[in-house]
Amino acid sequence: MDEDKDVPSADHDSPWKEALEVYFEPFMALLFPSVHAQVDWAQPVEFLDKELQALDGNAEQGRQYVDKLVKVRALSGVETWVVVHVEVQGSPDGSFAERMYRYYARLRDKFSMPVLSLAVLADAKPGFRPSEYVDDFWGCSVSFRFPVCKLLDWLERWDELEDSRNVFAPIVMAQIREKTERTLGRRKLWKFQLLKRLYELGYNREDINQLYRLIDWMMRLPEPDEERIYRKIEKIRESKHMPYVTTAERIQHKRGLEQGLEKGLQKGHRQGEVDVLMRQVALKFGVEVAQQYKDIIASADEEQLRQWAEGILTADSAAALFE
Repeated sequence: MDEDKDVPSADHDSPWKEALEVYFEPFMALLFPSVHAQVDWAQPVEFLDKELQALDGNAEQGRQYVDKLVKVRALSGVETWVVVHVEVQGSPDGSFAERMYRYYARLRDKFSMPVLSLAVLADAKPGFRPSEYVDDFWGCSVSFRFPVCKLLDWLERWDELEDSRNVFAPIVMAQIREKTERTLGRRKLWKFQLLKRLYELGYNREDINQLYRLIDWMMRLPEPDEERIYRKIEKIRESKHMPYVTTAERIQHKRGLEQGLEKGLQKGHRQGEVDVLMRQVALKFGVEVAQQYKDIIASADEEQLRQWAEGILTADSAAALFE
């Protein structure tokens, strides 16, 4: 039986875009350490999204890669700027090397400064390893080579990822498991393990929230499984005395609101809000507690329902929420 059939499609592009913006320096340190050593990280980096978009205004829709153009300062002792072009390849593309060269040539022409093109290959094809573009026509030839990081290679170095204190390591681990684990059972196991590790490794509050959201974004599961994992993580959070509102709670709240909206379109707006609040109370305080307040919730007006839906994020108990 194919256990994968009910697994939602993972969104690889968007979480990578955000991960690179938030954790660009740790990303370079983990995946391209020799390049990382050449950069003056005491100086601010600059993301040139508008410049990159203008460079490739005709980019195809639905593409499975991410481009980030980042301006950094080198450790050269002179006023030298290096433009780092990062490619995150989500699925094999036969024209990948040519596209890398095309971007390189355009960047050199536009900025007239050193350009470094880096490729991260996040696909699940071991033999897909483009690292050079060659063109030869009637004696006129071009040879363009670029550094490549194949994430699958980290499977043989998994212990290094587990031992690493680099905050980008959990993102790499999530991407690898999302691409290589083909059964729902294995994906559920790995998603829970990776999320649990965030609390065990002693990351600060901000990093836990950020990494939780990115991993959740990368590794999508059917909603019932997401809920079970959320409840397990909630118990871990409580055991470690983390009373703050986590991104995990906000994710569940957002999902509930989205599902409530869908139900509202079918059954009436107010009933949709009743349904989503009941679901949120059950998730946070338990099904039995939700049933205790069922009549109160069902008889409330829309404004009161909205107030409760917002208040549940910070409420310590159902009694405090509905008092």
